Amino acid sequence: MKSAAWKRKIIEQMKESGTYREQFDLPISDLATLLELRDAALQQYVTDGSAPIFTHESDRGAQNPKINPALLLWHELEKTAIGLYKDLGLNPRSLKSIDENSLTQWQPLTVPKE
Repeated sequence: MKSAAWKRKIIEQMKESGTYREQFDLPISDLATLLELRDAALQQYVTDGSAPIFTHESDRGAQNPKINPALLLWHELEKTAIGLYKDLGLNPRSLKSIDENSLTQWQPLTVPKE
C-alpha cells in the first residue's frame, strides 16, 4: 500500500479511537512512509523466493548462512513502526495510557520559516 493510503487509514483509526489531532500529522506521515517501505521490503522478500536464510560464499570459499537482507529490513521497519503505533495510541495498551490533558496541551514541533 502506498504512503498516502496508509496515512488515510492511520488517521481514520485515530479518529475512531478519538486520539487524532492535527499536531500528529508529522509522525503520522512518518509512520505511513515506514509502512510503505515495510510493505516494499516484504514484497522484495517474497519476490526473491522467501528464503529466510541462504548460504553466502566468502572470499575464501567458506559457506556461511546469512539472513535474507529484505527480511532484516522488514523486521527493522516493523520495530520502528510499532514504536510509532504506540506513540500515536494505535494499540490497546497505549490507547489506554493516553492522558487527554497531555493531548490538549501538547505543542507540535515547529520548523522555522526561511
